[in-house]
Amino acid sequence: MAVFNPIIPAEQDNEVSWYKAGAAGIASGILKVPEGVFSLAAELIDLGLDTDTAADVEQFFDKLNPFEEVAEQHGAGRLTEALTSIGIPGTYGFKLGSRLAKGYMDARKAGKLASIGRNKASAEWFKKGDLAKKLNKQAGTARFAAGTLGGATGEVFVADVEDIGSFGELFDSGPTRLDRWETRGREDAARKLMNRVKFGSESLLVTPFVAGAGKTIKAMGNKGKELAYSDSAVERWINKFVEA
Repeated sequence: MAVFNPIIPAEQDNEVSWYKAGAAGIASGILKVPEGVFSLAAELIDLGLDTDTAADVEQFFDKLNPFEEVAEQHGAGRLTEALTSIGIPGTYGFKLGSRLAKGYMDARKAGKLASIGRNKASAEWFKKGDLAKKLNKQAGTARFAAGTLGGATGEVFVADVEDIGSFGELFDSGPTRLDRWETRGREDAARKLMNRVKFGSESLLVTPFVAGAGKTIKAMGNKGKELAYSDSAVERWINKFVEA
């Protein structure tokens, strides 16, 4: 089992400083983004034509990326490289998914507003904010869900999926455990593509927890002691947890 591990004991005698390796990791991670796109395309070609195009693409980018060798000499470099290569496509996918969902919900709300405009009672109800709050809540949920799905799709484009590893491998079980049995041609392409899907699907599980933690921290910072008198049982529990 091989899981991404940025720290190795031999680094204590390494001449490459952590900040130099970290900077190289960021640069290498940026170059990994187009590599991931071309690698995915090559794997699809291999799947259809039973070729080994992906191996040629990997060799080409190895020569094109002078920062990778420096980044790999220190844990800070490998960590920043992984975070950058994951963060760019994942963030773009999240934003794109959210934007598409917002466009859909805006059109849906516009249709509802047009329909209630013909009815005076419905218009008054909307003015009081009941329908507006309901539609805004639906829009927020839809945008987050679409963003999460978009982020998962973006992570399918990550180049070094098997070098980074997955939570399934970390716990040595689960559906996201990567298949590392290398073969050739179509069979190997299918294996790599499935590993990409497994890697990207983990964000569907992780993103809600990250978002929840972010909202909790924001609530603690903005409201302070007001949490104790909140109408939300969850917020009151957070206040008790912080004071304990």
